[in-house]
Amino acid sequence: MKTRLGFVSNSSSSSFILAVPKNTVRLSVSVKTSVNLFGFVQEVLKTRKDVIDYFNAYFGDISECPEGWLNGCLDAIERGDDVFVGSVSDESGISEALLVDSDFVSDAEFNIDGIEVIHKEAGY
Repeated sequence: MKTRLGFVSNSSSSSFILAVPKNTVRLSVSVKTSVNLFGFVQEVLKTRKDVIDYFNAYFGDISECPEGWLNGCLDAIERGDDVFVGSVSDESGISEALLVDSDFVSDAEFNIDGIEVIHKEAGY
């Protein structure tokens, strides 16, 4: 059970980290509907330094970053992909039904477009 102190809202959210081929012009997922995620990307990491700087800032120390996240991002950069980091919430105009489903960002759906899911996390 989650216990929250302070302001509580009825919002839901999901986070994602994706390896995206350079020059990608469409970033959609299909879960009963199609959503263009470009508007929800908060960071685009293009170099190893970008990845290291991002995770150092996010975790306070890169050693706290889950190894799969770091290695997945670094591998993507090495392949020549960009790494998009972002999140969506029902407050950003995304259907709550998409956010409640923990499989909102499905590896199989993204692989069709050459997009690799490095990390996904369903909110509450």
